[in-house]
Amino acid sequence: TTGMPATFSVTSLAIDPAEADIGQAVVVNVIVANTGDGAGKYQAKLMVDGTVVATKEVTIAGHTDMTVTFSLTQDAAGTYSVSIDGQSVSLVVKAAPAPPGPPTPPEPPVEPTPAPTPINWWLIGGIIVAVMIAATVVYLTVIRQRA
Repeated sequence: TTGMPATFSVTSLAIDPAEADIGQAVVVNVIVANTGDGAGKYQAKLMVDGTVVATKEVTIAGHTDMTVTFSLTQDAAGTYSVSIDGQSVSLVVKAAPAPPGPPTPPEPPVEPTPAPTPINWWLIGGIIVAVMIAATVVYLTVIRQRA
């Protein structure tokens, strides 16, 4: 008796990560099951926005399944419909963040302005008095020597 020929079904389409930066590779996995009795070849077609971008042919034994894996990279920001044989998921590609600019230098610490030093009037007065006394002593000494 002849068994049922290879019959394929596709399930569990997944993208990792579902959000990527421009140029970042994402992994696309899908499970292909052969529900027939005999082995068969299946051609998985990876489509992005309705356009085939990659294909893989796999041979799957009867009553088994296999994970088919693709790597996908997009070079423009946007939301893409990624599909394989009727299964569809979205891929969001973000623009790369702007490179960081030069670091801003830290603000120099603000030095508190010192309080003005109070004028020591006692010292100034003492110096004036000492000079006057010295001048008086010199004056008197000179006058006494002349006399």
